[in-house]
Amino acid sequence: MSVPRSKAVLLAAGIAWLIVYFGCRFILDQLALPEGVRIAVALVPAIPFTIFLVCAIANVRAMDELHRRVHLEALAFAFPIGVFVLMILGLLQLVINFHPQRFNFRDAWPILCILYFVGLALSWRRYS
Repeated sequence: MSVPRSKAVLLAAGIAWLIVYFGCRFILDQLALPEGVRIAVALVPAIPFTIFLVCAIANVRAMDELHRRVHLEALAFAFPIGVFVLMILGLLQLVINFHPQRFNFRDAWPILCILYFVGLALSWRRYS
């Protein structure tokens, strides 16, 4: 099965971003570094993520009208539900002291990704 070049680049950029993200998390969790270095390390994942976003946007722009609509509907599903989830978690954190090992807001971004893929599945189901 042949994967078009743009999708392969998008996949590679996404994998690179995840590797860099978790590498930086490991460094920040395990090493005692000066604050300035910790800030620099915390910002490093922005570089591969920006490349991933540019590739993703280019990929969507290259899609036909139906595929664009499906992705737009997935985002229209994920964004408000993601805001709702983060709002509720933020309010609950005022009442309940979340233990950092069980839940931390730096771990909340995968929820948004999951919501997008749920929205994508629902949208494709609607158009199939």
